[in-house]
Formats: sequence, C-alpha cells, structure tokens
Amino acid sequence: MHQGQEKCAEAKVSILGGHTVEDLEPKYGLAVIGVVHPKKVWRNNALRAGDSLILTKPIGTGILGTAQKKGLLEPGTRKQLEDTLLQLNKTAAEVAHAEAEVHAATDVTGFGLLGHLKEMLTPEDSEPAAKRARQGNGESRFLCAVISAQAVPLLPQAKDLAGNDQCVPGGSLNNLKLVEPTTCFPKGISREMKLLLADAQTSGGLLLAVPGDGSKLVAALQKAGLPRTARIGEVREATQGATIVVEP
Repeated sequence: MHQGQEKCAEAKVSILGGHTVEDLEPKYGLAVIGVVHPKKVWRNNALRAGDSLILTKPIGTGILGTAQKKGLLEPGTRKQLEDTLLQLNKTAAEVAHAEAEVHAATDVTGFGLLGHLKEMLTPEDSEPAAKRARQGNGESRFLCAVISAQAVPLLPQAKDLAGNDQCVPGGSLNNLKLVEPTTCFPKGISREMKLLLADAQTSGGLLLAVPGDGSKLVAALQKAGLPRTARIGEVREATQGATIVVEP
C-alpha cells in the first residue's frame, strides 16, 4: 500500500520484500529488524518505585474501529480516530529521549493498556509474581502500578460505545479476562471503563515510566504535537496484593 510506504518513510525505515494476500478487509503489517545503540535501549520491565506513568495517546481505537464498521461513529469522532492512528510514536520517542530519564517504556497495542502495563511489571529474572525491590532491612517488596481511571485520555464516543456489546472486539474481552486476576478494580469503576482500559489498540501510544512527577515530559510532549499526553499513574512498593490498582 502506497500510504503504508509513506508512513515507513516518515519513520525513516526501509521496506525490504513482502507479500500480498486477498481478503475482504485491507491488512498491513511489518516485521521490524534493526539495531539499537546500547545507550539508547529502553527496557519494558525496568520500572522503579516512584516512577510516573505517562501515556502519549488516548485509548479506544479497538472499540471505535469496530463501531466504524457498523456505521456508528460521528464524523468528528472518525476524524479524531484517523488522526490518532496516523500519528507515529517517532516524535514521542525523540522528545522523551531528549527531555527525560526513561526507566521503562512500551507501546500500547494488542494487549491493551492494562495488558501492556502488566507486562512492564514482569520480573527480569525467574521470580514469580511482580517484580521485587530489595529493601535495606532485607525485606522483599513488590512493585505495583496504580493508575487513575479519570486521568486516562479517551477518544470521543469511546465510553458510550463501550456499553454496546456489538462494538467491543473479542480481543478486548480476552484482555480483560487476562488482567482481572491481578488487577484491583474498586466498585466505582464501570464495566465500560474496564473494557476501555483493556481495549486492544491499533497504533497506540507509548507508555513511559519516568522518575518524579513527569510534568516536564508531559509539557514537552504536548508542545511537540501530542496534546492528549497525560500522567495516568505511578509505580509504588507493595508488600502483597494486585499487580495493578485502578483508582476512580
């Protein structure tokens, strides 16, 4: 697809080879091969207690994409969905490199926000449960992520459409089942919000863990053309309990 090649050129990558399949819907995917400078590597599971969690794009593309097939999107919503899907993470990555000490990072895609956050809490070694931090007194503590539901940026119509079962992809339902055993949802969190937090994303943003309150990075990303960037939570120490805690 010509448009896909244009986006790859914008990302400064070269397309080498490929194949075509016939289907009722257009499909486009890439297998990425490259080399990273050792000093520019961001691990996805190197969180530290006290880190702020920064999300660079709103979520809801899975539900909105399904709703679009059913003709349920308002024109303004469709335009915002398209703009979000076309926005590369190149700018977000470059700004983050320049403005912050990024401890850990991932992109929010098929496993949804909660699924990828759970992955960030995966231990680097073979220890079970959440990643551990060794205290000075020898006591082992777990790291957990606490996110604020109201701080998570959403695409327009996303919450309303999440209440329509016909608009919720099967992948999003599966994601929610995957994260529920290790996620604490208080009574104030609606089913619609749970589904959005687990919604399988296409072309999602970056989820960055940075020291401090993250305000400088949020401001820099917003100034660089990512106005929906938000601090959605933080990493804390915990002696036990859920890997992820969702607050209203």
